[in-house]
Amino acid sequence: MLPHHAKDGDVALHVLEVSEVVDESQAVACPLPAGGATFHHSRTLHHTAMNATDEARLAFPVEFEVRPTFRETPAVRPWVDEWRALTGAGPPTGHVADGRPYQL
Repeated sequence: MLPHHAKDGDVALHVLEVSEVVDESQAVACPLPAGGATFHHSRTLHHTAMNATDEARLAFPVEFEVRPTFRETPAVRPWVDEWRALTGAGPPTGHVADGRPYQL
């Protein structure tokens, strides 16, 4: 996973940018016809050119989860720490899995 951050430091945008130079020679083009769609893993680095039409470009992000697996040592996720610092959110006190809250 490449280091990344909230676009322009604005966590409300829900847009992330890579924090380092990306080797574009490794990119693979995925041309789509009008109305086409892509499906990819949420950690797949992806990009599209600006919308050059007068029509809105629609996105329908869908995420699927599996039952959580608890770690003995928490994973290091700097982008989560950055989001918490930018929003003033404190450390988590619990989580939700299968629609039910759990305390840490």
